[in-house]
Amino acid sequence: MRRTIEQAEQLAAKLRALPAVENKTREISKQEEVRLLAADILALIRERNWTIQQVAEYLTTEGLEIGAPTLKSYLQRSKANSKKPSGKRKAVATSATPDSTPHASRPSENLASAPTIGERAAAALSQAPSTTSSATAAITRPDRQQL
Repeated sequence: MRRTIEQAEQLAAKLRALPAVENKTREISKQEEVRLLAADILALIRERNWTIQQVAEYLTTEGLEIGAPTLKSYLQRSKANSKKPSGKRKAVATSATPDSTPHASRPSENLASAPTIGERAAAALSQAPSTTSSATAAITRPDRQQL
């Protein structure tokens, strides 16, 4: 059965409208937990004058066993990730294939700002290799004797 670009765009709109799946019982890494807690941890450090060492000791008593150097590293990584999107995330937002794992924290507006399927199809056509050769490629620059 053949499908049209219009049908694909309608399906894409329905996919964007689906709610996020929350799975609060899934296991997470220490780094992910620190990323989730980063705002609260940084508030302790900045506003309440806690040290990284004190925060690490407190987190350890609460069940998140972590040393001060590791905590500092994880906090730096979480700040770096929040400031600039990585190329991988950019590729996921613009690629035609959806990410296989749902993320509850992913904003839906990122998906809405992605090009439509029709726009991606048009871009793919314009990027297709041309079978005609360019005449300008064989022209010698006036300031050079050879190509």
